[in-house]
Amino acid sequence: MKNIAITSLIAVVLSTTIVLANDTTNRTLSLESTLPKSIPALETPAPAPAKKVKPVEYSPEQKAEIVNLELTSK
Repeated sequence: MKNIAITSLIAVVLSTTIVLANDTTNRTLSLESTLPKSIPALETPAPAPAKKVKPVEYSPEQKAEIVNLELTSK
């Protein structure tokens, strides 16, 4: 009984191997069929140019007050 089970198992494995080895379908994927077509970029208006801001000019006393420093000479 053990020999029959082993023989049938070998026959199934061998027949499966032969069937799969004879499979001639092409399983490679091409990029054209896999990936979607690229969409052209939409034209949008250019971003607004950055506005240049004049920096605030502080006096030395104001700068010292901002960082809580004590000036020795005024």
